[in-house]
Amino acid sequence: MSKNKKPAKKAANKAKKRDKKTRGIGGKIVTAILVLIGVFACLTALLNFIACKSLMKTATSFSAVENENMLKPEFVKGNAVYTSDRELKICDFSDIHLSSGILTLKEDKAAIIKIAETIAKEKPDLVILSGDVNTVSNHISGTFNNRYTARIIVKLMETLQVYWAPTFNNKDSDLFTLFDSEAIAKYMSHKNTDYSVYTVRKMTAKDYGHYKVTVNNSDHNLIQGLVILDSHSYIQSQLLTKTEKSEFNKDNWKDKAVEEALKKNPDAVILSFPS
Repeated sequence: MSKNKKPAKKAANKAKKRDKKTRGIGGKIVTAILVLIGVFACLTALLNFIACKSLMKTATSFSAVENENMLKPEFVKGNAVYTSDRELKICDFSDIHLSSGILTLKEDKAAIIKIAETIAKEKPDLVILSGDVNTVSNHISGTFNNRYTARIIVKLMETLQVYWAPTFNNKDSDLFTLFDSEAIAKYMSHKNTDYSVYTVRKMTAKDYGHYKVTVNNSDHNLIQGLVILDSHSYIQSQLLTKTEKSEFNKDNWKDKAVEEALKKNPDAVILSFPS
């Protein structure tokens, strides 16, 4: 019996050694994979940082727009109010979709340059950014930091020294971005910039992106009104948003704002963004 036990014991020892060796190899493979993922993540972060710096340099490379006739607003209870006998000249940019990552550096630069050139040429009183300025957190952008895009847009508008009004949509923040829409909204507000006409207003605990811009003539009569809406959280098909769908009815708010404006002057021009 003892002779039969020795070979069995040797076989068991060999099996244990093989298992240990296999586990050792498996552990090394897992470690190698984790190291590669870490290196890739660090490299991507570095390249995205370089891309963001490059975009920031582009955004701040322009001269201020020369526009002696540009109207300047005053802020009454947080709302931008213009006094003029003419309507505002408006430039509206929609769905810019900046990604602020290394993979879209060329396209992002081209978009920034085109925006700056258009504003310099048209010399508007007000620039409206009608949502989806940002498109990070996808396979194309290579980054989750949507505040990079916000910083670039703010720097661009402030460098051009043109008044501007942001609106927000589902792409400006989603489930995977580092900052939610409220944080981006506050960053772009009038309190934190020199030329933004946007003031954060919370209609409810979840709603803050709705506001108005008005133009009164020298007789203090309304001649133009802009109703600007936050459409970020109100599209039922959008499931990947940090903010839940609100019970606040933006269409009712818009209709009421338009109705109040037309009561002041039935001939006033009332515009809604997004339309």
